[in-house]
Amino acid sequence: MPAASDFEHAFAQFRAGELGAATQLAVAAWIKSPDARTATLLALIAEREARLDDASAWLRRASDLDPRNASIAHQLGTTLSALDRHTEAEAAWRRALALAPERGATWLALGQSLLARSDDGADILAGLTALRKAARFEATHDAAAAAFVDGIRHVPLPGAMAHVDEADTGRSDKLLSVVMCTVDRRRAERAVASYAAALAPVAHEIVVVDAPSSLGAGYAEGLRRSRGDVVVFAHDDTEIVVEGFEPRLRAHLGRCDVVGIAGATDVRGPAWAQAGHPFLHGAVGYATGDRFEAHVYSTSGPLVLDAKVLDGVLIAMRRGVASQVGWEASAWAGFHGYDIDFCLRARKAGLRLGVAADLGVLHHSSGAFDERWEAVARELMRRWPELTQPVSERTFAFAHECGDRRALGNYFRGLRAALDALDRVAA
Repeated sequence: MPAASDFEHAFAQFRAGELGAATQLAVAAWIKSPDARTATLLALIAEREARLDDASAWLRRASDLDPRNASIAHQLGTTLSALDRHTEAEAAWRRALALAPERGATWLALGQSLLARSDDGADILAGLTALRKAARFEATHDAAAAAFVDGIRHVPLPGAMAHVDEADTGRSDKLLSVVMCTVDRRRAERAVASYAAALAPVAHEIVVVDAPSSLGAGYAEGLRRSRGDVVVFAHDDTEIVVEGFEPRLRAHLGRCDVVGIAGATDVRGPAWAQAGHPFLHGAVGYATGDRFEAHVYSTSGPLVLDAKVLDGVLIAMRRGVASQVGWEASAWAGFHGYDIDFCLRARKAGLRLGVAADLGVLHHSSGAFDERWEAVARELMRRWPELTQPVSERTFAFAHECGDRRALGNYFRGLRAALDALDRVAA
């Protein structure tokens, strides 16, 4: 068996925490035969001893000796970033990605750095693009999505990524109907006022069904009473907090048959979010006491196609689709089950579902998974066997806290602007 080399001895000492001995052996190995492996080890020792300038110098030597090594380029970027040499760090990460474009950790580091430097003129769109790419990889999905959602606050309003002119999204003079059911007239009045204000520029009607036996029954009645070519079925505790709802909704319905504001591209259990990440998409605002949060489920959008299930908080479609699929008035007692069942029947009929992350909807409640829901869930799984698959534990949203209602609206404007810009880059 050949004797262990100076490098191997040095590496063993490094792993044992004997940094002085490791340095002596590594320097001896470097003098005998300068190579990238030894230079990288000397960089690691220097980093462990908080000698970051020395570490970056050794990593540059390693990179010169092995210029096609993406790992060395990534580590050089990380070390330079720790030295606040961010432009150099980003250049190193870009070299790493040119060599290994599937490195999620490098996309994450690059995106986080660019957004952190947004006040210094760094490219916000490039940062969000990098984070979107990092979110494609399981190991970096959550950190990248969280950084993306937080990074939306850097999007200038107005600015280089100002949102698309709403006039370009196909404004229609046709009637749009909003149908909602309620057992609380005062709560419904708030929702009606919000939709009326948001839809003031376009022809619309708002149909309120009082105290139906179930949401399915109420929506069926509301559909009969409504006249619009597009029908929005919404909970009575929702509001629209940004402009452009109607033209954007119609544009989305030009690409799919049914649109929701939250949903999943996989189906696991009797609740849409049980598909878990990375299959969850959309954006919804929530009121938390006197504060507000934007819940964003992915970096995708503004429209994610081929969803399998949608959250019933707001579902929109053309009248013909609503009539074709129909709301089952008696199958689902109370206020659960109707949305999952409708979506699965729509897909079975060959219709295409989409999740829109750009409509800017506020929801004043987060739902309740009580005994009534449990009973409906059992019936859903009996009717739809695909709902019996093991559910994911990754059912959370990425939340951004907004101090007040205005801040929530501005956050959704920034999200819309970013998603529009990213969509144009990807096109």
